[in-house]
Amino acid sequence: MPEAAQIKRAHCLPSQPRTYSNTASKFEQMTLRLRKLIGAILLVAFILIYSLIAMEIGAARFAEASTPVQAIYFLIAGLLWVPVAALLIRWMQRPDR
Repeated sequence: MPEAAQIKRAHCLPSQPRTYSNTASKFEQMTLRLRKLIGAILLVAFILIYSLIAMEIGAARFAEASTPVQAIYFLIAGLLWVPVAALLIRWMQRPDR
């Protein structure tokens, strides 16, 4: 085998196999880039599902309610997703260890 091919092949092989002692360490070793990808997908899915559920509850429970009651419900329901999204975004922005 030519020397350049041996160097290239040796460079591609990992020096030591990755070993994880438990699931928590895999989770902790997640890179910022992967956390952002997973977080973005979860955030979009959560907001879509939450908004559909909130609208269905509003239409079913408050259809006959007065306008101020509907406004209060939709104001609260419209802001209730923010703390969940904030926790998810905080997790996404956590620096690599």
